[in-house]
Amino acid sequence: MSVLLVGLPRSGTTWVGKILDSHPDTLYRHEPDRGRALRDVPIHAPPEPTPAYRDRIQGFLHGLPDSRDPRVCGKLPLFPKRYLPGWRFAVFRSSVYLDKATRGRLPWPVVQPVGGANGAPVMVWKSIESTGRAGLIARCDTRLRVIHLLRHPCGQIASVLRGEATGQFSDDCPSSQDWDLFAMLCETPQAQRHGLTLERLQSMDAISRLAWRWVLFNEKAMDELNGLDNACTVRYEDICLDPLPEARRMIEFAGMDWEPAIEAFLGSSVSADGDAYYSVYRDAAREVDRWRERLEAGQIERIRQVVEHTGPGALYRESFHG
Repeated sequence: MSVLLVGLPRSGTTWVGKILDSHPDTLYRHEPDRGRALRDVPIHAPPEPTPAYRDRIQGFLHGLPDSRDPRVCGKLPLFPKRYLPGWRFAVFRSSVYLDKATRGRLPWPVVQPVGGANGAPVMVWKSIESTGRAGLIARCDTRLRVIHLLRHPCGQIASVLRGEATGQFSDDCPSSQDWDLFAMLCETPQAQRHGLTLERLQSMDAISRLAWRWVLFNEKAMDELNGLDNACTVRYEDICLDPLPEARRMIEFAGMDWEPAIEAFLGSSVSADGDAYYSVYRDAAREVDRWRERLEAGQIERIRQVVEHTGPGALYRESFHG
């Protein structure tokens, strides 16, 4: 059994990924598909699993337990695991913190001695790269559970703009000017349905382009996951406002039993006062409408005009009216 949590950048995937990681029977991998890891599978790939796509994705999934990249295996916080009893978890934790302390300068990878008599863990991997290919991945392995995380477009866009303004991203190109990405999105059936071309997108303001980026990725995922028994869409805001029942539903969907460790992490993560950009500890209820403080009225209206009559936008229609 394995679980894919997928969503656009700044949609809450790290926090929700850590909710799943807090279960003592999960083996967590943080964005293992970043960069060129799935270079042979385009991010706008159609959902039909051709033999080449199926082989590539199944090979990638098969190799996830063996990954020892600190960026993939060592995302904090770390949680005790039943499959890492005693010294095994101590070795794993020490290797992660040593990598953090040396800023990745050590030549050896994370040591994660998975084994023992406690059974195979449930693989959980979190992705911000594979929203557009979520339907394809779900069809390539029907044992995989896919959770598509959706965040309010204003919340997601406000967070992206904040990250760009404060230099949080390694890419110097603003998201609203990633023309290669927009060109790929224009090849999707969703873009053609809305009559979008690259030239039309280039003529828009930056906020409208970011809103269309939100629509096209999420609409593609929702269209292609619709009707699949091994996939569901969850709203980030629902988890923020009612974390315990929503977490229970995700754990049940993933085929796992509830564990007290999950409730303990939720209790500590949703009531913190921190505002660090990548932190999983913050006031979750406040995050729901934080975008109203960070976006101007004109920006909110332009986002509303783009998303209101789209599939994912319909899930947030009432929020634009207060």
